[in-house]
Amino acid sequence: RKLSESGLFSSMTEQTPAPGVIAYSVNAEPWSDHAKAERLIAVPNELSIKNEVSTKPEESKWTFPKDSVLVKTLSLDMRDGDPATRRCIETQILHFNGTEWMPYTYQWNDQQSDAVLVAALGAEQTFEIADPNAAGGMRVQTWRFSGRAECQRCHNNWSGPVLAFSSPQLNRDHDYGNVTGQQLATFAHIGLIENPVDPANRPRLANPHDASAELDSRARAYLEVNCAHCHRMHAGGAVLSHMHYDLALDKTNMVAARPSQGT
Repeated sequence: RKLSESGLFSSMTEQTPAPGVIAYSVNAEPWSDHAKAERLIAVPNELSIKNEVSTKPEESKWTFPKDSVLVKTLSLDMRDGDPATRRCIETQILHFNGTEWMPYTYQWNDQQSDAVLVAALGAEQTFEIADPNAAGGMRVQTWRFSGRAECQRCHNNWSGPVLAFSSPQLNRDHDYGNVTGQQLATFAHIGLIENPVDPANRPRLANPHDASAELDSRARAYLEVNCAHCHRMHAGGAVLSHMHYDLALDKTNMVAARPSQGT
């Protein structure tokens, strides 16, 4: 019921991962209502994620051991743009029970000492953010803690439940504190992933905010991480466009297509 009881952290106040819990980062961050995200992964014992290699890298499949866990902690700056005022708001956990990825949401307390499991229906909390661009210099922000069913609207079998832990997102350098390493190569080196493939031959998402990247790639990456989990075949999007990045643009039903939700 408490995040401190999960075994994922050796220090809650410092947000220090427990031994064997590995930090990772992604190429394209989804929009998270002004929040900053930190991500962790853990697999049990000495097990590894199996990498079933395909002749097409984008079709390679990863199989996770039972009881693997993915963690994302979202934090807000109480003074907009000032990391010194940052506080943890929510930690999201995906737990693989061997068949399904089960989602859980934890709400951090005001003391920043622990987080408590949110009820299945979710919850809301209001924050006052000092923001010079807001009227009166203050922005009132209501934060939604997703309920179980809300999580599964995006994390489902059609979209692939582990949305961020994928080659296109992980194919990048990561700062490990005292050393920077290529993330996929590092995961193979420490045995987190078996049967590694040369990162140079794996797909890579652009950073939508990188002005030096190719504009079409930035746009497709933005749609991939913010929209494509619903806007793809059978995944529940009411607009019949398919927004995943690996689909040819003329197959997406986004260009020269009549609107399907009114004109």
